[in-house]
Parts: sequence; structure tokens; C-alpha cells
Amino acid sequence: MTMKVIIGGDFCITQEYKSEIVVSDEVTNYFSEADVRIVNLECPVTSNRIEKICKTGPHILGSDKCFEVLNKIGINVLTLANNHIMDYGAVGLSDTIHNCKRNNIKFTGAGKDKIEARVPLIIEKDRATLAILNFAENEWASADSQKPGANPYDVIATDRVGS
Repeated sequence: MTMKVIIGGDFCITQEYKSEIVVSDEVTNYFSEADVRIVNLECPVTSNRIEKICKTGPHILGSDKCFEVLNKIGINVLTLANNHIMDYGAVGLSDTIHNCKRNNIKFTGAGKDKIEARVPLIIEKDRATLAILNFAENEWASADSQKPGANPYDVIATDRVGS
């Protein structure tokens, strides 16, 4: 009656790495031993290269190989709340969410507005329950009541998640 969970850090494969082998068999085998395999998708995965948001720092864009590698590793949960998820605007986020759904990968931490972005992901196995809360610094990628984006960190709202 246990749930094995592996949590990795930031994940992004850009065009520059598209033709390289980026994940070893050892990593794939290690991840395969867990029930829940989580990484933070630190980029939108979209064909939209035009709608960059205005911000400081680089704009990061994941290649179409991202989901191929995520599937190879067996990742079944992505956290999306981070400072790059909105780098290519609402279309970039929408495409990324569509890619998650198309690849049967659960996600949390971003959505069409702040209400959707802050919904926790609940995973149950046997009699174990895992709740995943995902939020990011409140900056240019943050969702609000009218705008899609990442779940902004709010100590008061976070205290009431799921209630």
C-alpha cells in the first residue's frame, strides 16, 4: 500500500538539443520504478514563435521532442507554474496544456485563469493519496482572474486551496 514518487527538477529540451540523446537508459530505468514521476516543465511547448511576452530575461521554447522524451522517461505529472510557462503568451500555454492532455500527462500549476491555475492535482493509489500544489513567484507569468498563466504564490490563497 505504498506510492513511490520521484520528483525531478526543471525539464526543457530546446531546438538546439533536438537531435541529441538527452536522457540515459539509467535515468529511464530509475524513473520506471516509481508510480508517480514528476518534473517541472520549464518551458511552453508550442509552434507559436511570434507571441513572445514582454519580460526581462530569455524566452525559452521547448521543441516538439519534449513530449517524446517525457514519454520515454515515463513522466506522468508535470508542474507548470514557473517563470517561463508564459514566454509565448496564452497560445503557448494553451498548446502546452493540449500537449499534456494529448500525451496523457497530468499537470497542475497553470490554467486559463487564477482559479484554474491553483487547482491541486490529487493522485490516489490503493489507500494512499498525494496532493500536489504548484505555484511560482508572482511575476509576468502569473495568472489572474482575467488572464491565463502560472499559479502565483499567495500565502493566504495557498492556505485555502481545496477548501
